Amino acid sequence: MTLPPNAGLIILGALATVCSMVSLVASFYSKSEIGSGFFLGAFFLSLIVAILAFGFAKVFQLLDQIRVQTGENESDHG
Repeated sequence: MTLPPNAGLIILGALATVCSMVSLVASFYSKSEIGSGFFLGAFFLSLIVAILAFGFAKVFQLLDQIRVQTGENESDHG
C-alpha cells in the first residue's frame, strides 16, 4: 500500500485541527486573561496551519492528476 504524495500534509492538517479544538476549549477554561489570550492565539494559529495544510494537499493532488493526464496524453502521441 502506497501513500499519496500529500499524505503528510493531510496528517498535519488533521493534527492542527485537533490542536485548534483543544486550544479553543482550553481558552474557555483558563482562569486568567493572559492564559485565555494565549490559548485563543494558539487556536487561530493552528486553524491557519490546518487551512494551509489542507489547501496545499489539494493543490498537490490536482497537480498530480494533471501530471498523470498529461503523461497519458504524451504516451498516446509519442
